[in-house]
Amino acid sequence: MNRSTARSLEAPVNVRRGDSSSFWSTSATLELPRETNSSYQPGSRFWPFQWIEGGWLLTLSVLLIAVTVWVVRRRAV
Repeated sequence: MNRSTARSLEAPVNVRRGDSSSFWSTSATLELPRETNSSYQPGSRFWPFQWIEGGWLLTLSVLLIAVTVWVVRRRAV
């Protein structure tokens, strides 16, 4: 990265911290969470979840295909 590119990524010189009318000041004071909470499902639930998801996706696909066939046949007549 050359000097001009690095300079263009910095906040403008005339922006002061605490000036709420600027994007740079609000992003500089933005605090992110210091920790996150994650929960995981046990490995024994992997295949049941796969079958459930596959089932509703297959059902949705069949429903959409049926609606498409119905609309195409209706317009063809």
